[in-house]
Amino acid sequence: MQLNAKRLLVLFCLLPGACGRPTPAPKPRASAPSPPPEPEPAAPAATKPAPAPEPTVVGMEDPFARMKQATANKLNDGYRALRKKKYSEARDAFHAVVAAQPDHMGARFEELKAAALEGDFAAVPPLWKELLQRDFVGYAERLERPKDLAPLRASPEWSKVQAIKAELKTAYAAGLDKGFLFVARLRPHGVPTFADYSDAAALELEQEVYQFDPTSKRIRRLTDTGGQVVAIHRDGGKVMVLTAKTLKKVEGGTSFSKPEATLLTLATLEKTGPIAIDGDARSVDLCFSDKGEPVWTVNGAVETKALTLDATGSALVALDEGCDAKLATTTAQPTGIEHHRPAPEGVALSEDGLQMSGVDADKPVRASQAVRPGSLSWSPGKKRFAYTGSIDRCAKPADKKPAPNAVFVWDATQKKATRVSADPASYETQWLDDDHLAYESRTGSQGKLVLHDLGTGTALTLKTPAGAGLYGLPTVPCQSPSLAFLP
Repeated sequence: MQLNAKRLLVLFCLLPGACGRPTPAPKPRASAPSPPPEPEPAAPAATKPAPAPEPTVVGMEDPFARMKQATANKLNDGYRALRKKKYSEARDAFHAVVAAQPDHMGARFEELKAAALEGDFAAVPPLWKELLQRDFVGYAERLERPKDLAPLRASPEWSKVQAIKAELKTAYAAGLDKGFLFVARLRPHGVPTFADYSDAAALELEQEVYQFDPTSKRIRRLTDTGGQVVAIHRDGGKVMVLTAKTLKKVEGGTSFSKPEATLLTLATLEKTGPIAIDGDARSVDLCFSDKGEPVWTVNGAVETKALTLDATGSALVALDEGCDAKLATTTAQPTGIEHHRPAPEGVALSEDGLQMSGVDADKPVRASQAVRPGSLSWSPGKKRFAYTGSIDRCAKPADKKPAPNAVFVWDATQKKATRVSADPASYETQWLDDDHLAYESRTGSQGKLVLHDLGTGTALTLKTPAGAGLYGLPTVPCQSPSLAFLP
């Protein structure tokens, strides 16, 4: 029995864990220390409001600058390199032109184009923004269609290009209700030439519509017609534009052959037209009717007809009444442009043009030379009154010295008139506010635009070396022998 008991004990101890030491009880795991209490949140410090973003500066400072010969050589180097597909060299050359003449838009565009053709698409958006800030109207559509720029349109940068375009369209249109509009020549304009036994000549006017912003002192281009602008007429945010491509010789002078009508909306930069006016026009009157409709009154050799836009804006339709003396009107003739405004309410000009009643409540305002009837205008707050002398631009042969003229401003407080300029000019004028008057100085290729600050007595002359006018510029000189009628 004892032996069997010992065997059983041995067998039992062979079982796993049967005869080992008792497993010690696990030590209790120390509990993690409690996190310190979170401090009370401090009162937020007073923060300054974020500054408003700076407005985008648009327009050009000197779009009509003459190019120096060294810069012109660089421009030609760029074009040669571009033709040879040496895009890096072309970029360097065009960039040198931009550095010398920042408002040369052609060089800016060619630099951008060379970068795209080189495959450097990342460089395009900043170049594009600089270009459109200066001349949105002239270049906004230039990347859309060229076949050689298809890789750019397929690249990821194209979405950035489109976003910049949308942003700058809004910025470019902002503030166009300020300042003044004008027509200017990009380069000197030659008299149209008629081939032997031909009565038609192509017009190469090199003229577009621009806006001058007196705050930024920058100029924005508003039309891209290939330089065919003849005249403009504005009423608020709408601008009528008359363009022409051909001049026709007629008995007694010249006429525009099939001129074109366009309506521009400043707030959106949208345009309606150009729409061709059938026939020839010795002159065209531009005005807005009492109902606000744009009216082009075409004065032909045989008939006069008044036209306006149809409801679709795609055609011109006849009107019963055209522009008359009750409406502000701009008349465009090949020999010059004249703006007529009706006399302000309560103001009357004598038949001889030498005195005005209704300007001063106490007595007539008298002038030493005849006043042009269509030149009378109050400043917006009736603080000052402007008028100009009357001259006939074509009264003397073109080779004689033009007759001098003057622009006068009558001060309602001082009850005194001042001659602010005296040059051979027709002196179209336009008020910006009670203290600022824009006016023409000299005519044709010598035409300048002056912004006169009547409060300080200072004047700013725009740099337009090839000529500029508030409403347009003459196409041909007066009484030019080369434009005589051919039977």
